[in-house]
Amino acid sequence: MTSSNSSNSNHKFRFRPIRMIRHWFALNLGVDQNRKLEIYQDLLKSVSLRDSSYWLQVLFSAGIATLGLALNSPAVVIGAMLISPLMGPILATGMAFAVGDLVFALRALLCLSLSCFMAVGFAMILIAILPFKDQTAEILARTEPNLLDLVIALFSGALGTIATAKEAKGVVTSIPGVAIAVALMPPLCVVGYGIGLGVSLQSLAGLRIAAGGGLLFITNLTAITLMAMLVFLIIRVDTPLIKRQAEEWHRNDPESKWMQRLFESLPGMNRLEVIGSVRNRFIVLLIPILALMFPLGQSLGQLQSEVLTRQRQNFINSEIQSIWEDGFAKQVQQDGQEEERAQIDTLDTTVENAKVFVKMRVFTKRDFTAAEEQTFAQRLADRLNKRKGDISVQLIQIPTSASSLLNPFRQPTPETPDIKSVAETQAELWSLVTASLKSLEFPPGTHQLLGYGIRLYDSSRLTVEIAYLSDRPLDPDGEYFLSDNIRSRLQLPQAQVRLQHIPRQFQNLSFNPEQTTLTPAAKQTLRNIAGQLKTYENLQLLLRSQVPPAEQAAPPSPESDGDPPFPLANLRIEAIQDHLNLVEGIDRNRIQVSGPPEVQEEGSNPKVQLVLQIKPPNAPNPREQPEPPPPEADRPDPNPS
Repeated sequence: MTSSNSSNSNHKFRFRPIRMIRHWFALNLGVDQNRKLEIYQDLLKSVSLRDSSYWLQVLFSAGIATLGLALNSPAVVIGAMLISPLMGPILATGMAFAVGDLVFALRALLCLSLSCFMAVGFAMILIAILPFKDQTAEILARTEPNLLDLVIALFSGALGTIATAKEAKGVVTSIPGVAIAVALMPPLCVVGYGIGLGVSLQSLAGLRIAAGGGLLFITNLTAITLMAMLVFLIIRVDTPLIKRQAEEWHRNDPESKWMQRLFESLPGMNRLEVIGSVRNRFIVLLIPILALMFPLGQSLGQLQSEVLTRQRQNFINSEIQSIWEDGFAKQVQQDGQEEERAQIDTLDTTVENAKVFVKMRVFTKRDFTAAEEQTFAQRLADRLNKRKGDISVQLIQIPTSASSLLNPFRQPTPETPDIKSVAETQAELWSLVTASLKSLEFPPGTHQLLGYGIRLYDSSRLTVEIAYLSDRPLDPDGEYFLSDNIRSRLQLPQAQVRLQHIPRQFQNLSFNPEQTTLTPAAKQTLRNIAGQLKTYENLQLLLRSQVPPAEQAAPPSPESDGDPPFPLANLRIEAIQDHLNLVEGIDRNRIQVSGPPEVQEEGSNPKVQLVLQIKPPNAPNPREQPEPPPPEADRPDPNPS
């Protein structure tokens, strides 16, 4: 008996420091028994499936995060992080594991699972609706988590739990920072984006993105849950009073009673009661953390390798720049003075298996010989302490004789007194541009060259402006290839190209039945079209009428005066022509009418389509048209009496 009492006394003495630390921690946070009951009750309410405001927060935060990721907008993504509706169920899961409340844990996990499915599904729907599916930097940044993300989630989970447990005095200001640090909603939306991308376009890329986003979310989820359990254990929320009150709440809560009945009806679920001790519950949360450390460690190793490679490339590039400036960028003239010989345009360095591959594109006034290239490679090998065979240099030379391109601030001395005027230079430049762009070909489609212009901001910045007419603008790839083709034709690799899309079809002018007058909105549309017609002389406007069956009149009889079968449609066309001619100053010869009106379905409103098109090459210029003959009443009598 004495031995047993001594053993119990030693056991209590051994754990007394831990109890003292837990008591001190709870006391300094101001977490008494009443506060513990409040925290437990608040977290129990946060997992209610009947809280419509919670589901709206999940839905809208998922929408904000998805659109922010698609638009590559960090501010919008941060806004979705601040909503952070998933923190409640995650902290509730940690509380349930700390107390050992199985019903509470199942309710929290069910709420969390449904929230994840809703967020991922809504993100998939938004991605399917969006007309573009670009893999932005905000998306790619959440596809390769590493061990550092796990550490961040552990720290953030501990701080978020402390801020939740402590009464709102000062630490509550850390909640926004915790929400941004753990970023629960954006990784879920990345999963939805990846699945949507994989289903619609690229299966492999979509699955890779979805897997990366899912790994980041699971990392944050498990880390926060583990730290929440530890913090709640430290502040002693597993007291007998808390457990008795929790049982009372479950007996009176309909959702808890439903979960209890569901738990008891499922076969084999009673085995979960074995996981009852604190040690076993801690192991349950620690196992996924240990499992995640393997892929996260691989990602960290890959990140470390990429950083080292990038640092190595930056060092090599700096050495290349130094060698180039010291012995290859300048040349000595006959009078002994130095002048610019060449400058580096692009520099690409790759390191593979201790070998360095250098690809350079330079603008040069005098070509470099093979011996000079070998000298450059030897100097680079000496700087890097490598053999010459380990250095491969590919030098792409673009010859130029215009020293102003290499040094735009240098004033050249004219060799002859014959200096062209500005007008002559302008005419010569325009002639060269016209000859280069005369046969410019657009990517496949209905695109037509409308006009072009040149802007010269200073001696080194030349901008080519191209206007084209089409139903829809070029895609980014088409713009890139067209701009590159224009630079190649003009032999100006550094020129800036601006493409302006002129829509072929403007908004239709809609009229009410039996209406022929123009509304203010219709006049504004015609004013916009007139602006395009005034800017581009080679444009003309085509009018197409569409009328309902009710406006189609009976065919004219031989005894009638030949009234047109569509009187209202003709009046609308005349109103448009008069407005463009009399108000906007557009010549009537540039306004064409496309055949008889098209009869639409019953119940549709009459409308007039406005279509811009390029005039045929043989079409007369309206400014050169002869005066129309006078009316019949004003003509002179050919046979005067």
